[in-house]
Amino acid sequence: MTLSVLTMKIAVTAEGRGRNAKVDPHFARARYFRVLNLGGRGFVICNSIDARQTPHLAGTQAAGTLIGLGVQAMIVGQIGPKAFATFQAAGVRVFQAKEKTVAEAITSMQAGELPELTGANAAEHWPQT
Repeated sequence: MTLSVLTMKIAVTAEGRGRNAKVDPHFARARYFRVLNLGGRGFVICNSIDARQTPHLAGTQAAGTLIGLGVQAMIVGQIGPKAFATFQAAGVRVFQAKEKTVAEAITSMQAGELPELTGANAAEHWPQT
């Protein structure tokens, strides 16, 4: 699937609400998801507290919610196999950003500098924090 990075809707796992928050390394139990429409100026910050409290399938639930919001690409630190498969089935591209802020990760993605994942890069059950 070819998408213009300039007009796509993306989501980034985030440890905080702002652009300078670090990318949260835990997809399923990320503190926040920052959803941005790169073709416009709009964004939404989703608190993922519901998924964080779910003992099982938190990644699948979070992925389903983001797919429902129309996300076409996801920036994560780590993502498990079920969440990755959910995104893959919906045609959502998944990119990895380590040790970056949300703003840095978005800039890196737009520049084509983030690696696109071809599979999960975390175990199925990430330890809860």
